[in-house]
Amino acid sequence: NKTILFQTRCFLNEKAKDVQEIHKQRYELIHFLRNNFSKEFIGGFIPSKIVKEKYKNTISTINPDPLEYFKAVKYANIVIYTRGLVNSPAWKMAEYCSQGKIIMAEKLTAELPVELQNGTHVLWFDDHNTLKKNIKKVINDVELAKKLSINSKEYFDTHIHPEKNIERILKIMGCEI
Repeated sequence: NKTILFQTRCFLNEKAKDVQEIHKQRYELIHFLRNNFSKEFIGGFIPSKIVKEKYKNTISTINPDPLEYFKAVKYANIVIYTRGLVNSPAWKMAEYCSQGKIIMAEKLTAELPVELQNGTHVLWFDDHNTLKKNIKKVINDVELAKKLSINSKEYFDTHIHPEKNIERILKIMGCEI
């Protein structure tokens, strides 16, 4: 049985249009996942004042303690990635790659030193229908699921791991290693 994880948070200040859009997107995504993958889905919004006031029907099923969240990430097979504020890359991509997860992701708007490849490291989605198809694809295709998991971990080890990232930066700066 595959477990699908999407654990996210709300930002305190909802005055910015970008924050409102992110909250709406995340809220709709949580409902979509609960409705379409009710047995497999874990997660939701991390409890906070704003979540309890506006989004209480989407509070996470995961204990908000960081160690409990990490256990949930370890346990999950499939993880969902969405953008950060102002289209910034969220830290979760590195977390998910480090754990060799099967990643369903919105296309990144930030340029990475080495591009994540659709079908190799991640499966991109831009709407709920594509996300649903991608999830069903990896649930039914064991080889694809295995490939995505192995390749996401390899991507982390080669490009994101702090040691590799520092080496890359030092080379750019012309420093000898």
